[in-house]
Amino acid sequence: MRGFSAGWLEARADWDRAALSRKVLARLASWCGEHREPLAIADLGCGTGNGFSVLDGVITVPASWHLVDADPGLLDHARRRWTGRTGSTLRLTRCDLARADLDRLLAGTDLVTAFALLDLVSAAWLERLWRALGRSGTAVLAALTYDGRLSWSPTDPLDGVVRDGLNRHQRRDKGFGGALGPRAASALAHRARAAGWTVLVRRSDWVLHSPGNRAGFETLFDGWVSAAGELHPGLGPELAAWRERRLGEKHLVVRVGHRDLLALPR
Repeated sequence: MRGFSAGWLEARADWDRAALSRKVLARLASWCGEHREPLAIADLGCGTGNGFSVLDGVITVPASWHLVDADPGLLDHARRRWTGRTGSTLRLTRCDLARADLDRLLAGTDLVTAFALLDLVSAAWLERLWRALGRSGTAVLAALTYDGRLSWSPTDPLDGVVRDGLNRHQRRDKGFGGALGPRAASALAHRARAAGWTVLVRRSDWVLHSPGNRAGFETLFDGWVSAAGELHPGLGPELAAWRERRLGEKHLVVRVGHRDLLALPR
């Protein structure tokens, strides 16, 4: 799996926190309250620990957290960030999820969490994950999965090129094989519903206002321009100009579409 910098993960943390679906989180809190203690949770692709930080006020029962990531630097960042609720514990595993034995990795787990991960994985990997979840009856929260919706207000003539470039790039190999990209949330929801699980899916869009969080905007726009430039190499100067125009706007609103999915076994 191709990693992300700690700086980018921290820059987007407030956006993630604001975007998460309150209905999904409320249902998760209810399920956790009904479950045995301590709750065993595996956070896949944990990064700097935004997941357990966001869920600290949602999962109020003692929990055994298992953080999994391929990047030792991010794992160390997450360890230092950990404060822990009374009765909760922390375990870290450095692991390439693309090649992991998911049955072994998730053995004894009650809940799997994955933040901004599913759109990076392939259909084959998602099937492996689903089989591991199904065999063990493990619930899953897949949050902040990009769903292909991207818009700017006010609009710009080059917006469509950037959006198309991003969505096509999202389906390229991110370390798991050809990525599901915007189709990921619906693919997992389909599998869970077909198995009779309770499935809740809600939008969790970023709604971003300039000029706040300059570092986040610059990183985000750099990534979009790079993705579009790979597919439209002849538009390099135009895309660079688009980036500068957008970063210079004082009242720009950007909406990035995401989905939160909670699937609970029967």
